Amino acid sequence: MVTNMTGLSKKITPKPFLPDRFRPGKPLPKGIVGSKIVKFGAAPQSAEIEGGGLVIEYVPAGKKKSVVAVFAFTELGMWLV
Repeated sequence: MVTNMTGLSKKITPKPFLPDRFRPGKPLPKGIVGSKIVKFGAAPQSAEIEGGGLVIEYVPAGKKKSVVAVFAFTELGMWLV
């Protein structure tokens, strides 16, 4: 059970791909499932990434070096930059 930001609870099962309104989404970045999230946040405004940009730095399971994934998004979907 997941409690969202408004305090309402409902069962949410994540799908292993990026959201896309019109066609099946692309797979998640390699190694992100089961990884250790080091940090995440918005991209700098100077990067001019659609939707403001979401940056996730993570260490894939069994690895020592971190990887950075940068996502852009709109109401129609999400994609890697």
